[in-house]
Amino acid sequence: MEELCYKKYFYTEESIVKSVIKKTVLYLFMAILALILISMAFGVRAYVVAGWSMQPVIDYMDVIFVNENVDKTNLKVGDIVTFNYGIIDTHRIIQVEYDANNKVVSYTTKGDNPNVTKTEKFSPNKIRGKVITISNKPLLLKSLGYTILD
Repeated sequence: MEELCYKKYFYTEESIVKSVIKKTVLYLFMAILALILISMAFGVRAYVVAGWSMQPVIDYMDVIFVNENVDKTNLKVGDIVTFNYGIIDTHRIIQVEYDANNKVVSYTTKGDNPNVTKTEKFSPNKIRGKVITISNKPLLLKSLGYTILD
């Protein structure tokens, strides 16, 4: 009888641990959602990567953050950009072509994975934005796309 009363009125270590884990997961999810919503207000958009062309830098189903307010005519070789040429894709700029007035005419991009990708050439108006990087590494959430698109 005493054990039954104990379980009824007091928490066990196991129930406390489960409660802490549930709250941590919930707060983490809310923080990620808040980050995405706040970033959208400043012209940053989150994209789920649905291909393997940027491996090993960006993996399939990673969530990347793209600054859509960037000057699309002032990008350089090495920048990672998201663009739309019929489908939305993300590659690294490998070549920039200029006209006689030193104005950008086109970008040539290629993914980092040599086994999967081909080059794409398009005008600056096809660029959605530049992938946000920290110390030359893309800001991303590993494999979060599986959760979002599930």
